Order: sequence, then C-alpha cells, then structure tokens
Amino acid sequence: MIAIGARMFETHCVVRNLQRLLTLPIEYVKGTPAVVSHRLLFPSDHQRVEVLFGRLLAASTANDHEVKSRVWSECSSALISHLEAEETHLIPSLRRVSERDARVLVQEHQHLRTRLVEIGVAIDARSLRFETVRDFIDELHAHAQSEDRLLHRWVDLPLDEQQLASAAGALVKA
Repeated sequence: MIAIGARMFETHCVVRNLQRLLTLPIEYVKGTPAVVSHRLLFPSDHQRVEVLFGRLLAASTANDHEVKSRVWSECSSALISHLEAEETHLIPSLRRVSERDARVLVQEHQHLRTRLVEIGVAIDARSLRFETVRDFIDELHAHAQSEDRLLHRWVDLPLDEQQLASAAGALVKA
C-alpha cells in the first residue's frame, strides 16, 4: 500500500472511533448534547471518506481492475451517503439562517457528484490516473474545510435523539 500522508494513522484511529460511535445504541448518547454529537459525527465521517479515497489512490497504481472497481464502489457509496445525509439533516438548518451559504454547499455537493461520475467513467474505461484521484482527495479536503466554515458554525440547533440516530444511519447506509 502507498502511504498517503502523515495523517494516515491518525485518520485510521478516527475511523475506528466513528465506527464504534455508529454502532452504539442511541441510549449511549442520551443526555449528551446532540450538537456535540453531530459535530463529531459529520467531521469524523469526512475523515472516513478521505481514508476510503486514500485506498482508491493506492489502488489507482495497481493493474488490478477488480480491486479498483471494488474500492471505487465503496468510495462512491460512502460519499453519496455522506452528501445526502448532510443535505437531509444539516443543510436545512443552515438554510434557515443563511440561504447563500446553503446554496454554496449544495453547489459544491453537485460538483463532487459530477466528479464522481467522471472518476467512475475513468474506472470503467480503465484509464484512472493517480493524479485524478489525488486531485479529487484535495477537492474533498477543501470541501470539508468549506463546510467547517459555512455549515458547522451555523448548525447549533440541537438534533433530537431520533434525528441524530437517523443522521448516523444515513452515514453508514453505504
């Protein structure tokens, strides 16, 4: 496997912690402010998606089309689930306080979906390049920073237990 950065071990630990969080019964978060929970849940899922795309980056150097296809399927499903969860559970709250910021993030999501199609076509055509995946990971990272700036500062409205459970379920449906 190709090392994709010094943060790889740290990200691996975050992903393991997110997986544990998502498998806990909702009773474990009762009494915990939901704001804290969703503030952990979505950024941790950003890191999970980034790790998955890191696996695709490593696979992009291999000549094994089956591995690339399998990893790609996991990556695209995870990212689509993540985008849909944000659009369902967080962006509506943002829209109530800043229509402009909500519109910017939805446009960024659409751009990421377009890029997913392009990468999927490249995989099907067996022409996926390392640089393409690396550039997409950079775009994902920039988008996560944009969300931190535009979304998470506004979305302080508490999610109730059912909403939190629903958001967590949406993130792991892939």
